Amino acid sequence: MEYLPSKRFGITAVFILAAFAGWFFIFGPGKDRRAPAETPSPNLISIETAPTEGPEGDTTTPTEENERYLRLEGIEFLPSRLATSDETASSTVASKKYGIELAQSLTLYGQATRLNEVQLLLRALEKGSAAKAQTELLGLRACAQAHGAVRAALTAQHVPQSFKGLHAALVTSVSRIEQLARNMQEPFTDPVLALASAEGYVRESAELKRVLTSINNEFSHQGITFSDTEKATVILYEVQ
Repeated sequence: MEYLPSKRFGITAVFILAAFAGWFFIFGPGKDRRAPAETPSPNLISIETAPTEGPEGDTTTPTEENERYLRLEGIEFLPSRLATSDETASSTVASKKYGIELAQSLTLYGQATRLNEVQLLLRALEKGSAAKAQTELLGLRACAQAHGAVRAALTAQHVPQSFKGLHAALVTSVSRIEQLARNMQEPFTDPVLALASAEGYVRESAELKRVLTSINNEFSHQGITFSDTEKATVILYEVQ
């Protein structure tokens, strides 16, 4: 004759199974309730693109005549003008320090309140006169000043030898965007120049994106990583 388990044994077994199930739910695979650890990444600069209305940028190489007309002729920052990082530090330490300072120099480009030059220009033209477009014109002036502040911060940096070429290209691109933004402040005195500068702005923004991507790639090549608090965000406007 078979004996069935006692009632007390059955209750105990159920209690043990329930306790085990609770432990597995809290501490089992994938159930770690602690905050995930931050994973360092070589991408110092997070590039975000935002759509904008405006003229399509000319993808062809600008001619010398166009460069002169847009007041871009001669805007080229040479690597020899950059101060070199402390050569007594290891290359890894110097590159890491440079990256953190670079992120700080680019802070203005990541602000959520950053204005869109192309849209400001088009809105100003829609209003028909400088008197009616004071808000837009002040916004365009603020944009040019922001580019100038970024350029000044980049120019003052000490740069490791391995980044000098890329950093000089970055300063050049920002300087050209600054000049184009200044040209765009003249929608009523020289509307042709302002609109041509908007096209150049779109083209130069694409070049800035290329340079920033190359800088990220160089950090990756050197094995330099950055925490989230050390990184920078750059917002670029693209005509879509």
